[in-house]
Amino acid sequence: MQWFSNLKVGKKQLTGLLTAEILSVIGLVGVGSYLIISGGRHQLLNQATAELSVAEIEYNIKVNQMGFGFRGQSDNRAIVDVAVADAAGATVSAAELAAVREILQNEVEARQIEYATLVGKDLQIIANANADRRDQKFDPDGLVGTVLQNPRQIKTSAIVSWEELQNEAPPLPEGFSEQDALIRYTVTPVKDPNSGDVVGALVSGDIVNGKDGIPRGALAPFLNGYSGIYQRQEDGSFGLTTSLYAGDNTDLEAADFNLSLDDPTLLQQGAAIPGQAVTRRDPINGKTYTLAAKTIQDFKGEPVAVLVRGTSETPLNKAIRQSLQIQLLIALLAVAADIALAQILGRSILRPLGNLQTATQRFTQGDRSARADVFATDEVGQVAHTFNQLADSIVQSEQQLQRQTQQEKLKTSQYTLLSELNNRIRKTLNEQNILNTAVDGLRDLLGVDRALIYRFRPDYSGGEIIAESVGRGWKRIMGQTINDPLTPEALERFFSGRVTWIEDREKAELTHCHCEILERMEVHANMVAPLLAGDELIGLVCAHQCDGPRAWSPLEVDLIQQATLQIGDALGQARILKEQELTATRERELNELTSRLRESLDEARIYRAAVTETRRILEASRVVVYHFDANWKGTFVAESIAQGWTAALGTTSTTLLKENTSSSTSRGGYRPSPISGRRALLSAT
Repeated sequence: MQWFSNLKVGKKQLTGLLTAEILSVIGLVGVGSYLIISGGRHQLLNQATAELSVAEIEYNIKVNQMGFGFRGQSDNRAIVDVAVADAAGATVSAAELAAVREILQNEVEARQIEYATLVGKDLQIIANANADRRDQKFDPDGLVGTVLQNPRQIKTSAIVSWEELQNEAPPLPEGFSEQDALIRYTVTPVKDPNSGDVVGALVSGDIVNGKDGIPRGALAPFLNGYSGIYQRQEDGSFGLTTSLYAGDNTDLEAADFNLSLDDPTLLQQGAAIPGQAVTRRDPINGKTYTLAAKTIQDFKGEPVAVLVRGTSETPLNKAIRQSLQIQLLIALLAVAADIALAQILGRSILRPLGNLQTATQRFTQGDRSARADVFATDEVGQVAHTFNQLADSIVQSEQQLQRQTQQEKLKTSQYTLLSELNNRIRKTLNEQNILNTAVDGLRDLLGVDRALIYRFRPDYSGGEIIAESVGRGWKRIMGQTINDPLTPEALERFFSGRVTWIEDREKAELTHCHCEILERMEVHANMVAPLLAGDELIGLVCAHQCDGPRAWSPLEVDLIQQATLQIGDALGQARILKEQELTATRERELNELTSRLRESLDEARIYRAAVTETRRILEASRVVVYHFDANWKGTFVAESIAQGWTAALGTTSTTLLKENTSSSTSRGGYRPSPISGRRALLSAT
């Protein structure tokens, strides 16, 4: 302190000014660098997680394609006939087997998959596309048995052993041998069209190992980074299935194939939290990447593989390096300006520097609108201008990262809404509640003016709108009947599960009748997806844009298709559970009736209780007990009758026995049943 006190005033001013400026610049560079680095790292973690969802979509695309294709093949007459014959124990001719085998081979070739197999009810192979395995048992992970017991299509992933691959002998990627493989399965029930019974199952399988399609599709939107899939080994570790490493090269053709991670820690972290994305910074090929990983689970919910997405940090590091260089340049200019002008400018230089310091502090505290005022074109003014350019550059970089993140979040949020919609419609077993919930959720999911469900008549000659969700200001059309018979081509298209759409009613090639219907409903653009519950075509799920034309994105088409599948599954499940509940209720009431009848030994009282309870359980108009005499004539001795019908109690009939013993039970007629050990009949009408 004494040394500073002994300095001349000018040197004190210069020393103090230089010291203050150096501290200010260090604060700007340090805090600014910290904010840029920490903010950039956080944005990269979010970006890697969002980009991982693209890899997950690429993984599931092939499964969905196989599911749609083999759902159609399950109705192929040649396949159905062979499965029905095999289930009945009949002899299947070599020609029929050859025809089915050719169909399966065509599926393998067209879809570029490895497995296409028809399995019978006895879990034995009827026909397959590769090595002849007829009569061999084939039930991978119990999937075929599950579908036979609970008919519905299953889509899942599994690990297939090398021994099984040798038995099937499918075409494998070059160099792939003596190792287990990750496979994507679909198992589709085959039903007898006459009885509706399940007579077999179609199994399709696509081996992931040694193929670059999934990682290539995941990298294509971004043209950089790393994408890979790792499968679980017998010892619990994860081995590479397939990967593509593009680095910072936008030419994917030059990317490295099957390059493993330097550190497997991320894979174990992902396996420890199934179904959730985990992130980490790790080296790949000597360079640090921001990584995100998520498990792929089998039908039992166990992790069988891990999806990995690596986002390059090179752009961020380049931006940080440029920022530090600019800030260093600012610091050097500021120090040089202080030394040259401190003596002659004095206080005139402190004002703009104070302004710059204030703007810097506001910027580092989060005020991205903070800029330094430029008072002149001297060095201090240039420093302020350079700071403003730096601030603009930082803001533009952050905005660009935010836009990318928002786009990925939009995709994620839409699929989250789809998942929430699925959860809501499965919380109820009431069919109308399912439909109402579905249209409300679908309208929010797609952001359309109207969503509705149109139910076909049994003969497909038209139908009725049974559920609707419509925005304010647009016409409500709930309950309207539309007489628009389906053509065979339309039926075939709807049964195949295809989604159709119109972007502009005025430009679409529509029939006059169809155009008139859309105009009456104020529709300018729409999407239509067939609503299937099992193999039954119930109706259509429609999304309407009423305020003008609209270009539908592939994501929106996929969303309505996925939502429609979930609605169909929910309706099917609700119907099955409703039938099961009705059967259980009837059986319980019958047991209760039997118990009450056994409580009394009085015949008349038993008869009265029997007719009363039977009419309540069956909801019939009349239930009577008819007692025969020795000549098989008789009298109605007990009766329970609904209001408004003439009583038969005490009357006789000579034709009842002949009618009830010679004719079959029919709707609205007698339903007689002999009372064991008695010369009497219990009859309901």
